[in-house]
Amino acid sequence: VDVSGSDIFSNSTSIKRNMGFQAGLYLNKRLTSVWSLQPELHYVQKGAQLEAGTGAGLGSLVFKLGYGEIPLLLRADFGSGSWRPFVTVGPTFAMRTSCKAEAETEEIKLSVDCNEFEGEGGTAEDPFTKTDVGGSAGVGLAGSMLGRSAFVQIRYGRGFTNVVTDAANAGSDEKPKNSVISLILGIGR
Repeated sequence: VDVSGSDIFSNSTSIKRNMGFQAGLYLNKRLTSVWSLQPELHYVQKGAQLEAGTGAGLGSLVFKLGYGEIPLLLRADFGSGSWRPFVTVGPTFAMRTSCKAEAETEEIKLSVDCNEFEGEGGTAEDPFTKTDVGGSAGVGLAGSMLGRSAFVQIRYGRGFTNVVTDAANAGSDEKPKNSVISLILGIGR
């Protein structure tokens, strides 16, 4: 979750990205010698870590969000060598599959699943939206390794929708969005 520049956190708050896991499947359907369609299905972990205060008042709040994500990418391959560069670009559609908020100070540690907000005994609304629409762009190298097609890619993904529900964001001009930088290793047939 990219909340940099947020006015809802004090100046003593630092915002850090979470490291996460990503796994998926892809299909590459060649259209021409250069262009292809590459739909994918991923599980992606996203989130952010907020650290606030100093000394005994030091604390952190970690948001861990998991998504089932479908990137629908247009891919362009260049060159004809054994390893050739390529670029991808396209929209992404995601459904949240998991959500956890963890708060920690020197004196207390609390972990809450977002479903507990609305479940039995919960009175608050789930603070995070359940869907995300965004875009993705990346560059990489494709070739073959051990008789199989393979690629390595650096990809940037950015959500276009607010990741926080309107109720949780009431009174703030802040509209936090998901933002992900991925290193992807792919193996094909």
